[in-house]
Amino acid sequence: MFNAADQLRVLLSIKGQVITIRRGDLSAKLEAVRGTNAGRLLGGDGSYTSFRTDDWLIVVADTGSFGRPVAGDVIEWNGKQYTIGHPDNRRQAVERRPGDDEELTLRIHSISEQP
Repeated sequence: MFNAADQLRVLLSIKGQVITIRRGDLSAKLEAVRGTNAGRLLGGDGSYTSFRTDDWLIVVADTGSFGRPVAGDVIEWNGKQYTIGHPDNRRQAVERRPGDDEELTLRIHSISEQP
């Protein structure tokens, strides 16, 4: 039976992109599947703000000694930089993928630093 990491590796073989994750002097180069997510946040004044995040699916073991990515780390891909985080502070920037109770794979939310 395939576990969550095996399933994601099949997807990586088809749609994987090489990314670099940085935290200070540490870095890890690994494959990820990129997607996007959009939504709206309700502000304290009752107005809505639209947002868009770039999301990355990774296999945790591929990060090696870098370890689990955290909010504030930077992803570099295709000449662009993305800060790991989510516009909605109630959401975690790095979370396990649904159905992956062993946390073998992660979904990382990021915000592009370019317009």
